[in-house]
Amino acid sequence: MKPLLAYAALVGLPLAGLAAVLHAGRALHAPPDVGGRWEIEWPRRMVRPPTAGELEEMRFTVAQSGTHVAVTLFGREYRGRLRGDSLVVRSGGGPPRDNCWDAPHTVIRARVDTAAAPRRMAFALESPSRDGCEGPYTAARIGRRPGEEGRR
Repeated sequence: MKPLLAYAALVGLPLAGLAAVLHAGRALHAPPDVGGRWEIEWPRRMVRPPTAGELEEMRFTVAQSGTHVAVTLFGREYRGRLRGDSLVVRSGGGPPRDNCWDAPHTVIRARVDTAAAPRRMAFALESPSRDGCEGPYTAARIGRRPGEEGRR
């Protein structure tokens, strides 16, 4: 009888604990993958096409760890969170520079289209020191082939 009780305690209890953890976690979902290189799409309202230098400046990087994200854009880092398909990042302080994107205390609010391949996002800027920069803007992730979404 003692071996049976020992077996039940050493095998049955861990299996019951594993079943409870799996049951509790079944509603959890991983956040969408937004990490990588992104390119701001040239607005159609602009008459001339962008130069190679302007295109390179229109690229930014998103580093992601779960729901925490860091966006590097024009040499300024924005930090924030991803909630569902919404991304909100804020820049720190620092001296103002010459364009809309790197003014201090700027907030970027974005909505990620997780169904698009490659991923796309629509976003707007909120900058206390710059008017006329709000957007809307769109960006597409670059450097990944369709079907690689979610793979690292």
